[in-house]
Amino acid sequence: MDYCHQQAITQRPVNPPLDFNFIDNRGNVVFIGPPGVANTQLALGIGPKAVDAGYKGLFNTATRLAETLELAEIRAGLRKKINPISKFDGLIINELGFLPMSKQARYNLFQLINNLYEYRAIILTTHKHPDHPQGFHRMERLLSR
Repeated sequence: MDYCHQQAITQRPVNPPLDFNFIDNRGNVVFIGPPGVANTQLALGIGPKAVDAGYKGLFNTATRLAETLELAEIRAGLRKKINPISKFDGLIINELGFLPMSKQARYNLFQLINNLYEYRAIILTTHKHPDHPQGFHRMERLLSR
């Protein structure tokens, strides 16, 4: 990433995930910041480097992932859709909270995250700050069910 053009971010907090210990330890990385501060670029910077290092990863927006899972559920194949995603070493979920999701979409996304928890690494990007009165609490409920 070119840090000259993005003054809000420094290399110091960004570089540790590049050693991929969080993948080996099945941890998570969350990039929180308003639109335009390069959350997606940071996640995309880690993803290809992890693949180059031999890890298998998948990138998707939260909305597209929720739609995919919802379609699978309608076809009675939610588990069949979650299982192949669970085989990746890491999953990048981009823009969680950027667009609203139905209760069922949040539930399906929770099912995926629950399946990955402690078994696979997740990189999550969101513009919802923990102090945001509504957005983050909804995300927190999704991630802590």
